Amino acid sequence: MTPRNHVLDFSLYARSGARKYLNEEERRRVFAATKTLPPERALMSALDQRFSLRNAQQDDARARARLWPFCRETAWRIIKTIMTAARIRGSPACPRGLRHAFGVAAVQARIPLNVLQRWLGHARMTTTAIYADVTGPEELALAERLWRSGQQHR
Repeated sequence: MTPRNHVLDFSLYARSGARKYLNEEERRRVFAATKTLPPERALMSALDQRFSLRNAQQDDARARARLWPFCRETAWRIIKTIMTAARIRGSPACPRGLRHAFGVAAVQARIPLNVLQRWLGHARMTTTAIYADVTGPEELALAERLWRSGQQHR
């Protein structure tokens, strides 16, 4: 077993909130299930225009370089600041809240759960199905969509 001070920060959080460090086998299993969301063409075009991505891919050093000069934690703070300025508070006001909002919006946009599962990188459909279990305004929007679709079939 690798001593804790030599472990790279490959960690997850247990439901209890405690940090769980992954061993090499667990890392392989977790990251093998991780998928990426295919970026939109307009977004990729804008990023290419701003950062010359196509040219950067020809140079190994530039291909591995970061697009932004800050780490994940700084990005989290930036998102939090923007959410605060937009007066979004509570659990939605964080990157995880954005991810959840994306999942719920995808369900409302009729994206099939198996596609959403792949986009979010979930290994199990039961995890993805959480996004289909909506309440409040999201549930009302789904009910309204159902009633509107029923009226069109008359």
